[in-house]
Amino acid sequence: MLQSIQNSQVLTSPQAYFVPVALEPDRAEARLLEQVPTAKPLVLRVRPVVGDATLGFGSIAPLVARALSWAEADPENKEFLQSIAAELTWLFPELRSKEFFKAAPELTEIAIAPSRRRLHKESEQILRVTVALGRLLRKWLCSDECEIGIVHAVHVDGIDEQSVRVMRRVADIMPEGGPLILFSRGGEFKEPVVEGLTPWLGQKERRAAMLEGVMQNLKHVVLDQDARSPVSALEIVEIDGIANLGTREKALVEALNTSIEENDQPETLAAHAISAIEEAVFTLNFPQARAILGQIGGRLVEFSPKQQHELVLHLAFAEAFACRFESAAEALQYAMSLADRADEKAMSHFFLALLKIKRLGQPLQGREHLDHAIAMLKDRTDDAALNDLAWLYNLRALSFVELRDVANARKQVLMGIKYNKACKRTPDSIHLKINLLSNMTNLEEFTRQVPKAIERWSVFEPMLKSAAGSFAKHYHYRMGGLLTKVDRFDEASDHFMKAYAEARKSHDLFYAVLIARDLGGVLYRAGQVEEAARWFEACVRLQDEMGADDAISADWVALWYCRWCVTSKTAGANAVKQPLYKSISSGSMGHEGEDQSGANAFAPVEFQFLPRPGTKLNRPFDITNLYWESAS
Repeated sequence: MLQSIQNSQVLTSPQAYFVPVALEPDRAEARLLEQVPTAKPLVLRVRPVVGDATLGFGSIAPLVARALSWAEADPENKEFLQSIAAELTWLFPELRSKEFFKAAPELTEIAIAPSRRRLHKESEQILRVTVALGRLLRKWLCSDECEIGIVHAVHVDGIDEQSVRVMRRVADIMPEGGPLILFSRGGEFKEPVVEGLTPWLGQKERRAAMLEGVMQNLKHVVLDQDARSPVSALEIVEIDGIANLGTREKALVEALNTSIEENDQPETLAAHAISAIEEAVFTLNFPQARAILGQIGGRLVEFSPKQQHELVLHLAFAEAFACRFESAAEALQYAMSLADRADEKAMSHFFLALLKIKRLGQPLQGREHLDHAIAMLKDRTDDAALNDLAWLYNLRALSFVELRDVANARKQVLMGIKYNKACKRTPDSIHLKINLLSNMTNLEEFTRQVPKAIERWSVFEPMLKSAAGSFAKHYHYRMGGLLTKVDRFDEASDHFMKAYAEARKSHDLFYAVLIARDLGGVLYRAGQVEEAARWFEACVRLQDEMGADDAISADWVALWYCRWCVTSKTAGANAVKQPLYKSISSGSMGHEGEDQSGANAFAPVEFQFLPRPGTKLNRPFDITNLYWESAS
């Protein structure tokens, strides 16, 4: 499939080009042409997938395939391609047949998926794929060989969500003077209709709200599909999205379609539907999740109560991940009405509590749901119930934390540990064990008992010999943050360096940036200002490599400040007081090699800005987030 895309001949035609409605008609075309690089006369139009518009990455895949073909042809790109091999083979599994990609790690083994039990929408897999594809497309589009001056996503209302995510990323990181990334509204997904689920299946309204937020935050021009003008100086190249990707999502949807066509028994069909919707939700392709339920249609009523309950739970997760919290709560209530077993009803209560405590700011109402669930399960002694009880008490602790009642929160965590010890070891119970002990250290940190937190957290150290690199990365980061709090800077920096090494080993630029930044802050506080400057410089370079974000200016400030400290032979924040923000506002700060002689010319001013290392590596993934709480 990939080879056929790369080898395909594109057709060109002098079609109408959409222009910005914000500009006067007689200036619109001229303004566009002024911005297009003169050596890049082509407009490349990206379109929805015909017949399978919700397929993740379907619209952007042909563009990625062409960029990959270009990159593979140049031996100088070998190291770069190795750094994104896990992401490329996740999107194009057939690449593993090539010698170069055979040793690529499995993305699912080095990147953590969102947690169902914690209602976290952050997917490291989708973050890494989005960052990797953004880097590849930027590199290709900015190359001398590429003649594309404009990439134009047309009928974006009908383009799959993953492609919108990648296109927005490319627009965000495209350098000044590079090709333009433009969007036009129009197109739509098919509206699924399933009796009883209508309130949660509307594609049009949800897509419109999401795209409105995306368009407002784009750096480049947004085009209106109804305002047209020919751009005779530019040649239009059309590429349609492709529906034959080799992703796991596509395979699961195809299996579901086959099951529907062959009129499989309800049990079999439901199993395919649950697998497909779970993959869609936890790779953040919410329109696909809704479309899957639309495919099932009237056959939903044939499924067992347990299967119906599970499908609607995933619909609720999709609503919660899209920041439609009230709607998610209503879906969870509906899921509970479908359940006919105590453990299923208890889990609906658990997720309602999670939503109310973590997302709606209603800890007391959330605790009521937990108490209902605990009452349903407290007399059971089977492993599944014991594990569920451990999760319920763990969440009950959070309801007290939200009210600053640390003493009662600690009691709930201890109850969670008790039930966790009593049940059989499974991946879920091990995940919870780590979470419970982590939460206990959080309480100790919150009450300024940091030495206790350090001692408790260190119980995980023996696990590092056999643990995955992602666990080691998070372990070392937290230990480094806790040690920083008690001024054990040398030990802290050692742990941060180990966390950084794990991030770099797996080509994880997102976390490498965060860790390098905090390592610079630790070293500065330890008086190792020259070393701190090197880490802030590494942070800046990594952001350039990944695609700079809003934090890079602050990292430049930290880098310059440390360099000024070294130049002045001063190593303390109280002794060195320079208003580098003046330098930034005047535009005089530059990159390595530029004239920086003016850095010492300002009068000293009391001014503190260096980052304070955190104690938890988890961060919101704004790079992949298309939904915000204001849309709720």
